[in-house]
Amino acid sequence: MSNPVTTTALVLSRLPWSETSQIVTVITPDLGRIGAIARGAKRASGGVGPALEPVTESQIVLTPSTSGTLAHIQSADVQDYFSATKRSLTRIALSLALCELASRATAEGEENRQAFNHLRAVLHGIDSSTDRDAVNWLWWGVLRVIDDLGYGIQVAECARCGSRTTPHRWFAPAEGGPVCGSCTGENLRVWAPETQETLGWLLSTEIDDLPSHRIPKRVNRDIRNLLEDYLQYHVPYFERLKSLDVLAELSYAAS
Repeated sequence: MSNPVTTTALVLSRLPWSETSQIVTVITPDLGRIGAIARGAKRASGGVGPALEPVTESQIVLTPSTSGTLAHIQSADVQDYFSATKRSLTRIALSLALCELASRATAEGEENRQAFNHLRAVLHGIDSSTDRDAVNWLWWGVLRVIDDLGYGIQVAECARCGSRTTPHRWFAPAEGGPVCGSCTGENLRVWAPETQETLGWLLSTEIDDLPSHRIPKRVNRDIRNLLEDYLQYHVPYFERLKSLDVLAELSYAAS
């Protein structure tokens, strides 16, 4: 049996496993994404329940698996509960959408400190932002994390001929870039010039500038649809960011 490991973890999801225990998915800076059994987590006297809620940063002690089975969590202590996020339907939905992405797109058991650090920074950013600005953090984080995982997109030049004359007419999910009016092909989606402009801003901006830009509803819808189409091409079994469905017509954004 492996020796216990103490590490920082972001809790991505959890499922019931028995009357008193849960299966928890976490991502850590040194062990990557891990599925683990937390025995007794559902007991009122267990003490680890809050530390293993989704959208929580905790210090955990776990015994890694050596045979491809689930790890075992021995203890967990909350480091950041993201209380402001959990008081807001908008911010918890956005944070859960980011956790969904991490659960689907990251490789199990593979260390990726940069992706972990971006996930952690965005969860803290959403927690400290207003509801209006929180969506900027989500899109900024999604773009950074998929780049960390090797799925990055670009919006500056035509993916087929290299033309930098904007606006480009289409976006090609399979190629992860825009396509100009001179190029043709299948599986192209129309996007608005403002969507290309906003994605360019998100890809180039720094964290401190995220609150400075208000993204209209229609652009948020377009960005969501575009990124989900793109991820369906590149991430196995990815469907959509289901947590965003609770926010009817992305109502967290400005009109």
